[in-house]
Amino acid sequence: MIESAARSSRRPGTGARGVLDSLVAIVHCLTTLALSLCYLVVLLVFALGVLLVPLLFVGIPIAAAACWAALGVEWIELHRISAVLGLDLTGLDRERLPEDDLVPRTRRQGLLRRGLNRRALTALAYTLVQVGWGITSGAVLLFALSASTAYLGHGVLLVASGGADSRQIVLSLGGGVVGLVVSGWLARRFAMIEVLLLRRMVLRNKMRALRRQVEELRERRLRMVDAAEAERRRLERDLHDGAQQRLLSVTMTLTRARARIGKDTAAAEVLLAEAHQEAKAAMTELRDLARGLHPAILTDHGLDGALPAVASRCAVPVGLDVELDSRPSARTEGVAYFVVSEALTNITKHSEATTASVRLHRDGERLWIRIADDGVGGATVDGAPGGGLAGLIDRVWAVDGELALSSPPGGPTVVTVDLPWEA
Repeated sequence: MIESAARSSRRPGTGARGVLDSLVAIVHCLTTLALSLCYLVVLLVFALGVLLVPLLFVGIPIAAAACWAALGVEWIELHRISAVLGLDLTGLDRERLPEDDLVPRTRRQGLLRRGLNRRALTALAYTLVQVGWGITSGAVLLFALSASTAYLGHGVLLVASGGADSRQIVLSLGGGVVGLVVSGWLARRFAMIEVLLLRRMVLRNKMRALRRQVEELRERRLRMVDAAEAERRRLERDLHDGAQQRLLSVTMTLTRARARIGKDTAAAEVLLAEAHQEAKAAMTELRDLARGLHPAILTDHGLDGALPAVASRCAVPVGLDVELDSRPSARTEGVAYFVVSEALTNITKHSEATTASVRLHRDGERLWIRIADDGVGGATVDGAPGGGLAGLIDRVWAVDGELALSSPPGGPTVVTVDLPWEA
């Protein structure tokens, strides 16, 4: 369709295929004209919002609504051109494009925030160009079609009258046919220009966003690899400095006790008691280490049972509110547990807070977590791989979740996390 979907625009269609392409292109261009007149309303609404900007609570929401509507124009044109002209242009539209912010936003955004962003403003610019081009190309095509039909009508009238000069009949009918052919050729070229505008103004931006997403995926993957390596080194260090040393001490104490058995029973009993205490201490350290990896209480009792223990170990008083009617997936539970644990650790270390609060609730197929404190604020996502808020963002992102941070200087700090219920 339309000269092999814009790739073979240098080789115009011939025969029945060329006629069909011309008819489709003509209908498409006339539809573009009609829609452009409708899209003009979006531009007029935006202009009205700009004029009313001095009235802050009137002008800005109107302008934002127009930008948001421009996203609809972009979506309509993308799918309309793909369907009518037989092009595969909608694949990118199904991709989840990243926001420009460093910290992902939550899905609960108002009309104002969704309207006044770069993508919506780009869609508004595309709407402006589309309206201008649609009206201009449609007017030219209508003029060409009107002239062609006028020549054909005049030729038919001459034939019907029977007394006209054959030369006049040929000129009129020939001019009408040539006019229709030129109209079809113009319509195809206009359609190709429209596709070019769509690719340059819409799809190029989507490709740029996808490239940013690829870079973000690469950086996050590297950070997760670094975090895994840092965690491995931490476990190795904890085992070497803790349980391994205690077990080595137990082995040496037992060796000394065995050497004294039969010679000095009292001293052997003292050494055995000492070895017993060291073994118990090693078991305690291993138990604490295992709890840090994945606590048994989380597996057995879920977040309802595991989070009170986390809150009780925090040096800052924590108000805990868990409203869950059932248990999410094991992966979501693990991420939620880590998020709360790490956030409370950060509060203890850095916030200088006197109180903190943790709230979990289910909203449809999403698990929402809100962690707040009354500390000094100023929290950022910078930090070592896998640690602090950077580590939280990587873990949340890994299950297709989102994290929002609000931490102005002076506080309070609020971390909102949105996780899929079944990750």
